[in-house]
Amino acid sequence: MKNLWDFCGAVYRDDDVKALCLKLQNIHGVDVPMFLAMHWVENGGLFEGDFADLTDIVAPAAQWQTDKVIPLRAKRREVFEKEGRGQAYADAMKQELAAEKQQIEMIEKAILGQKPAGADLTTPLNFASAYLATKNVSENDVADADRILKRAMKEQLSN
Repeated sequence: MKNLWDFCGAVYRDDDVKALCLKLQNIHGVDVPMFLAMHWVENGGLFEGDFADLTDIVAPAAQWQTDKVIPLRAKRREVFEKEGRGQAYADAMKQELAAEKQQIEMIEKAILGQKPAGADLTTPLNFASAYLATKNVSENDVADADRILKRAMKEQLSN
């Protein structure tokens, strides 16, 4: 299993995943790194607790999204509206991406710090779907998201 940063980058390069993530972010306020992390966890057998336990251990990373990433995203969008895609926009994008990378590292550290030795997870986990439900994403959109991410992940595993 790839580390979380590499996993997020690999699946996000898929055009359908990127479009899905931006839609979920813009319409439902989904924290994309958290959403992708939930898929990473459920498909890697990295956590033995339930969704509530998982959200508790990644709560500091969710707060980081609120306190750091969202304001940087707003700044980047403001720069784009005023100046387009110039150097100021590139700098704002770089700052936002660095904050997201730090959030992803926080999520990974929290999850791997809780990983039980030799966990054998035979029950399917649906952390990503549970996360989307907290954002009031429709069942159809949740099913589409699951399908798109699983296809992209399968393609990544075959590469």
